[in-house]
Amino acid sequence: MAATNGSDEIRLTRVYDAPVRAVWDAWAIPEQIALWWGPRGFTLTTHSKALRPGGQWRYTMHGPDGTDYPNVATYHVVEPCQRLVYDHGATDNTPPLFQVTATFTEGDGQTTLHLVFKLPSPEAAAQIAAHIRQAGGNATWDRLAEHLAETLSGRRCFVIHRSLPAPIEQVFAMWTEPALLEQWLPPPQTTMRFVRASIAAGGGALFTLSGPHGTMHVSVRYTAFEPPHRLTYTQQFVDAHGQLANLPGLTHWPSTLQNTVRLTPEPDGQTRVTVTTEPVDGPTPAAVEAFVRERAGMTGGWSHSFDVLEARLGHPQEDCGAAPMSHPPPLTIEHAAHPGARFLDTSLAQATFSDVNLAHATFDNVALTGAVLKNVCLGGARIEDANIVGATLNGILLSDLLAAYAQRGGA
Repeated sequence: MAATNGSDEIRLTRVYDAPVRAVWDAWAIPEQIALWWGPRGFTLTTHSKALRPGGQWRYTMHGPDGTDYPNVATYHVVEPCQRLVYDHGATDNTPPLFQVTATFTEGDGQTTLHLVFKLPSPEAAAQIAAHIRQAGGNATWDRLAEHLAETLSGRRCFVIHRSLPAPIEQVFAMWTEPALLEQWLPPPQTTMRFVRASIAAGGGALFTLSGPHGTMHVSVRYTAFEPPHRLTYTQQFVDAHGQLANLPGLTHWPSTLQNTVRLTPEPDGQTRVTVTTEPVDGPTPAAVEAFVRERAGMTGGWSHSFDVLEARLGHPQEDCGAAPMSHPPPLTIEHAAHPGARFLDTSLAQATFSDVNLAHATFDNVALTGAVLKNVCLGGARIEDANIVGATLNGILLSDLLAAYAQRGGA
């Protein structure tokens, strides 16, 4: 959500996988709106609601710290399943902050919600947009998506949106090139390093997240890849041997999460990103409840990542220090243990491995041209259909070492 440049309006568009009647009812029925209205962590009490021109909705929002925020919304236009116009942010003693026009449009089983917030001046619009973002108000519309998914299909999911200042092709590249993902995706105080990556339909990846919690391994499998509009992938926390592992600090957690990333062009050259995450592969009820309880934390983590991504999109060369997007910088892996790792159908050209345990690793259809391996354990490793021209291990050509092993009957 952002104020239109030089305008006294804030505009926001969301697309929901629900018929317009379901979206309208989520707004109109007090018992439903109480389940999603407001930032994450807030609850809602409706005192009265007269959804008609001239009617009012009187309610109190309860903050997670116990603070109450009384509100009075006055409706000016009520056209069921089509349009709402109302004043927002008033109390019995203060005037409204702005006027909202909400337009509902159905097509192909989805509903597009278009919101326009009208402010007294461009300066007021900029201030309110900044306040809403800082207070987490944009999560209201994400919570609506989660509520609709649960109401219509029983799915418990997490949803977050962000509009980014870059064309769709550039944003898609930031999601699909490992060296670029490493620069913006990890949570605060955490570094991300790919061990292997084949980001394509049917491909997979393995990366590490290192920070105050230690080092975690994440295995990814891409199930849908539709440039530049959509990608879907599953993720699992695994140990250094690729076996399923628990998320540190949580007794219950879904073993497999599915992430769907949708990119949509917006006016002024921006791109709206929608991330939907949901447990799959038969999670236990306890794991699903743990996932739902963590949605506020996931919002914080994703918001941080999106802030970094937004900054890098604004200054792609200066901030990222990256090569042009079609040629990401070579991979570097240091001080890591990945015994049994599998590198399949990927490029590790010019990569640097230093003090890495790759015992019993598999390299299949991998480009290792010019790679530099220092103090790397390759005991029991299998290297098949790999281009190793110029690759060295401790200063010796890897091709010469493999030839020597072969003469001795080794691997």
